[in-house]
Amino acid sequence: MSAAPGPDDVEDRVIPLGTARSPVRVRPVPDLRGLPDGELPRFTLVPGSERRGEQIAERLADVRVIAHDREFLAITGDLDGIPMMACSTGIGGHGVSLVVDALGARGADTFIRVGVTGALQDR
Repeated sequence: MSAAPGPDDVEDRVIPLGTARSPVRVRPVPDLRGLPDGELPRFTLVPGSERRGEQIAERLADVRVIAHDREFLAITGDLDGIPMMACSTGIGGHGVSLVVDALGARGADTFIRVGVTGALQDR
């Protein structure tokens, strides 16, 4: 049985978007692809910021980093005895889509977006 591909084993895919001057490079979440189905906790917190993922880890017990590649930091742990996961997505909907698709295919089925918004201000 061969090992799961690492970040250096995955080629970028180039996807041309409409009339954009330069194509967008899309890279899958390589460290998450090798995990067997059903191994991940059902419940996943989805922060945008990697730093926020680290803050979540401080509140969990038995924390384990299962992937860390670019802006994607994926951790597992327990919150009051309940298996949880947190995975940062970076900026934008594309990163969220990559994370939700990859983790959903491996057993996670409840995603809770956590973070802040600059759009909400007291005035």
